[in-house]
Amino acid sequence: REEEVSSWKQVLAATVLEFAESELERHFGYLKLFVVDAEQQSDIGQISSDGLSHVASTFNAEWRAQISAINSSIIQSFSNFRTGTEILHAVLGQLIIYYTRFHSLFDKRFARRAGATAVCQPVGVQNVMVEIKKYRNNF
Repeated sequence: REEEVSSWKQVLAATVLEFAESELERHFGYLKLFVVDAEQQSDIGQISSDGLSHVASTFNAEWRAQISAINSSIIQSFSNFRTGTEILHAVLGQLIIYYTRFHSLFDKRFARRAGATAVCQPVGVQNVMVEIKKYRNNF
């Protein structure tokens, strides 16, 4: 019996992660794509500074509205409070992971060249985390 329960929990966790990734794709697909592509570069200098600035400016312009849209989407999709909250936390947790990776790439790329500056500075990771905490018990 325990093995069966464990198996179903693994299936549920995989399904939640898959759902989280698809929600992020809808709202932050440009961020996910950029991070995955940039991390495949063997040299940080090969990452486009224009691309980094474009992702930063796009994220800066819409991140709060997109987080709110994710929250609304999950509220509409899941009527069960516990399930909805767990899924919302998974989605927002994945967002923080991707954004932290982006921020790290951004910092490394512009720290590498002395005097190199970006057209647009990205929102700090802490600011995003503070906004996400507002949605913690909002479901």
